[in-house]
Amino acid sequence: MHQAILDTKITDVTVYTGRARVTRTGEIALEAGETTLMLLGLPQQIESDSIRVSGRGAGVTIRGVDVKPDVQTEDNSTSKQALLDEKAQLSDKKNALNNQWSVLKNHINYLKTIANNTGEKFGKALINPETSLERVGEVADYLNQQLAEAFEQNQTFSDQIDDLIHQIEEIDARLTNNAQPRRVQRGKAVHIAVDAESGATFEFSVDYVLLNATWYPVYDLRLSADNEVELTYQAQISQHSNETWQDVNLTLSTASVSSQRTLPELEPMLVSNRVVQPNIMRRERVDNYMADEVAEAQMMPKSAMALGGVASSAPAPVAKVQQATVDSNESGTSVSFKVATPITISGDGESHKTTIVITKLGVDLDYLTTPTIEEVAFLRATVTNTSDYTLLPGDVSIFHVDDFVGRTRIETIAPNEEFEVQLGQAERIKVSRELVNTDTSKQRFIGNRQYRTLIYETTVQNLLDKQAKVTLKDRYPKSDVSEITVKLDDSTTTPNDETDMHILTWEVTLKPNEKRVIRLAYTLEYNGNITVYGLE
Repeated sequence: MHQAILDTKITDVTVYTGRARVTRTGEIALEAGETTLMLLGLPQQIESDSIRVSGRGAGVTIRGVDVKPDVQTEDNSTSKQALLDEKAQLSDKKNALNNQWSVLKNHINYLKTIANNTGEKFGKALINPETSLERVGEVADYLNQQLAEAFEQNQTFSDQIDDLIHQIEEIDARLTNNAQPRRVQRGKAVHIAVDAESGATFEFSVDYVLLNATWYPVYDLRLSADNEVELTYQAQISQHSNETWQDVNLTLSTASVSSQRTLPELEPMLVSNRVVQPNIMRRERVDNYMADEVAEAQMMPKSAMALGGVASSAPAPVAKVQQATVDSNESGTSVSFKVATPITISGDGESHKTTIVITKLGVDLDYLTTPTIEEVAFLRATVTNTSDYTLLPGDVSIFHVDDFVGRTRIETIAPNEEFEVQLGQAERIKVSRELVNTDTSKQRFIGNRQYRTLIYETTVQNLLDKQAKVTLKDRYPKSDVSEITVKLDDSTTTPNDETDMHILTWEVTLKPNEKRVIRLAYTLEYNGNITVYGLE
């Protein structure tokens, strides 16, 4: 029985939401007979049940695959030297502090001596009128202040040296405990049992699902000066496995890789006049079914899922690489993007951005104004996803030529589906709205009924040097009580659309410098003894 440690390279990674499938490849020369191949140092976050092995080699059979803890003997020589170096640094620091502390102690003794002499002079000053009592007192105060500061610094030195002594003792204890090598678990290891009829070169592939990896889409949408929309479809990718994906072929997928191994069964819903315990129904294992589903989601041949059998000696087909292109494969609700350019993703959780595709989209531009809220017009783009790619939910940064105008968020946008974005305020579309009659001049009574008419006029002017399509939205009241009725007057400019909630829409096309007035008039009828709330 032979043993060998495998040397592998991560070549392909498919990233899903919350996990990733990693493919490692390599080759090894096998001797005739049974050999246990060991792939060490794999991340702890691997789902053990997800590991699959395939390979090619004349007369080679894969007998089985086991996942075990990767327990290794820790070499303490490096860590021991680091502890010795740290102890030497702490000792040097302690010696330096001791020297400074000795100087401080001498200084304190000197101050005490001067203070004693000053005390004698102070006593003499009490009986000798020629001695300045005030001067002696100033010197005494100064000495007391100096001694107080010196004593405080003395305590600081003492505390610092005690702390260094404690740290050195801790290092001595660690050096004693680390005298013998330790066995530590570094992650997971894969043991592959193979059998070779004779000496052969074995080309192998190991796939596994790794947790704590994810990606999500972000977009840049730019309207050019020629009124063309360009969409940059990007992906933010991160993973926390501590293994680096160096120059890998990256695929981004929305498919869900589930570890569930049972099919859901619908239980009967029973009603009764008494409490009934739920029926625990039998669920059959469907390992083969799940294997097929995972293989399809990963876009990998089902033969790669097998763990046994004699591999073909024919060489594997060479994958085609297209520069700056993306392969989009769709099946049901899942979408996969294969990024053509190899990419490196570190395992420290840092976010990495890569471009999926840059594409032109169809766009219909108009100006939207709601003067009841604000007397301005906004450039609106109704964008059609004319690409072959489904746009997944994500944040969109919007640019008008070189100006950043804001952010929005889109949900899933299928090919040929539309979505709207606002491209900023249009300074050269002028909008004004005013009430052109007063309440008193248009308010009248007939019997106990009161009639009140309000007339608004909105003026829209195009100051652009080209034709502009403007959509204007306004409203008139909708009563929710029978005592009040509201009627749109005939003098109102005919709208293009009206909702049940009395939201009106006008669509007008203005030539350069053209001005258009849109009139909105309505009348309220209600009992004279009630008050109407909710008007502008």
